[in-house]
Amino acid sequence: MKLTNVYDLNPWWETGEVPRDLLPSQPRTLFQELRDSLDRRQAEVIVGLRRTGKTTLMLQLIDHLLRRGTDPRSILYFTFDERSRDLRGLLREYEERVLRSRLRDRRIYLFLDEVHKLPGWPEEVKLLYDFNPNLKLVLSGSASLNLMRGAGESLAGRCVFHRLDPLSFVEFLRLRYGESPPPPEDFEISERRLSIHLQEFLLRGFPEIVRAGDQEARRYVRELVLERILYRDIPQSFPASEPELLKLLAELLCSSPGMVLNVDSLSKELGRAKKTVGDYLSYLELSFVIRRLSNLRGSMLAVSRKNRKGYPCHPSLCTTQDHTRVIETLVMSETGAQFYWRLRDLEVDFVLRNGRTMPVEVKYAQKVRERDLRGIRAFCRRFGLERGLVITREEMGRLDGLELVPLLRFILYRERLLGGSESGLPGGQTR
Repeated sequence: MKLTNVYDLNPWWETGEVPRDLLPSQPRTLFQELRDSLDRRQAEVIVGLRRTGKTTLMLQLIDHLLRRGTDPRSILYFTFDERSRDLRGLLREYEERVLRSRLRDRRIYLFLDEVHKLPGWPEEVKLLYDFNPNLKLVLSGSASLNLMRGAGESLAGRCVFHRLDPLSFVEFLRLRYGESPPPPEDFEISERRLSIHLQEFLLRGFPEIVRAGDQEARRYVRELVLERILYRDIPQSFPASEPELLKLLAELLCSSPGMVLNVDSLSKELGRAKKTVGDYLSYLELSFVIRRLSNLRGSMLAVSRKNRKGYPCHPSLCTTQDHTRVIETLVMSETGAQFYWRLRDLEVDFVLRNGRTMPVEVKYAQKVRERDLRGIRAFCRRFGLERGLVITREEMGRLDGLELVPLLRFILYRERLLGGSESGLPGGQTR
């Protein structure tokens, strides 16, 4: 066997550096966390949707290692995305022809891209990890079922998972315009410009298209993200023999964000078995195309798996003309929401549970009416909560424990708002 293609994938063995055209000027937010983990024993596993920048992150980490003086030949990158290779044979050749020593005899950094496409990868990685204490492993994959199942059974305690989602608005600002959110006290100065940028961002959730035109961005998402996942990635990773059913379900959710996923009804409407529909929805979720939110029922500890709500993972995947639904998807994406609440005719769009419970209702209209707040008020009374957030178009203030926050302020300052700080709101304003 020849190492020609492996040499092509590792140009730093010859030049001592990563080609500049492979490195964007700004890294994703996750880069710093991964950079700081390079001296840790555990394997780092990056999972996420296709085209979010997992390969670029690996190249940026390699660039960091080279800049701090790591021997270029001590860094091996390989991708299984379009190549089938025997890992043991690859490493044997690497030892003999590049290192001219054993892996265990020196500090080696091994980057394996799309590793879930390697048959039996958990067992292979486990052996590498256990018998090479000086080896640092950085892995990536786009299908979380394979990764999580393998890690749970074979790599317990040996790996740390990192999820790389599509861009947040703050990341988009940094990558596209090289700027950070202004301090809350200076928000009004930049509000109009930032509002325009937010509308641009709704179509551009991936690093490669932050500067693309509208039509190019839509085509990129459709052809290079969704179609690749539906027709190649999922059939390669899961027992999905009907890609058209995958496409139908994905299109349904992208055109109707926030719909309740009643599998019984869907199976009847689509003429498919209930198990098939349920499985295919799981494949879409486990490949990060969609996110399903569970209903909190009864006590705050009870979660129902029935009638979950479904969203595309990012507003750039939305095809609906209902702008309010797009904004709802944006809030879901930015917060990482996992739950909603419904009781008879009362509903709260999102319930965030990160240290504290926070109901979040999206009312993106010219005027928030009192009847729009019935659901979130009922939720707060039922669970004894003193705070709730209502995301509005422009209205801002406080109303009997509810905080009305314009969307742009919420997106830019949500950590302060969700953490209890009211610095994103004008002092003393009530309604």
